[in-house]
Amino acid sequence: MPCSASNGVRAVATPEPPAAAPTLSIAQLQQLFPFHFVIDSQLRLLQVGSGLRKLLPRIDTGARLTDHFELSAPLLPLTYAQLCDSTDSLLLFKGLQGSPVLK
Repeated sequence: MPCSASNGVRAVATPEPPAAAPTLSIAQLQQLFPFHFVIDSQLRLLQVGSGLRKLLPRIDTGARLTDHFELSAPLLPLTYAQLCDSTDSLLLFKGLQGSPVLK
């Protein structure tokens, strides 16, 4: 938006460049989010947080997400594409063997 100074000189305010997206190391992710999991496009678990491992001792990387959890809300098919389309939604995962609901 142009701005006028009293001496007749016009200054133009330019938007600041976007800040770089924050990044976390794996160790930081583990510490900040002990109940996280990371999946690939085939819904295989690539990472499992330490808190989640304590609740579900049989869970391990390489297993399919659907072997341990079902999506209880929203009522959508549990596919990678659907998860990618729902990144701004609250997803509730329910454990298949009576484990707690994860948000």
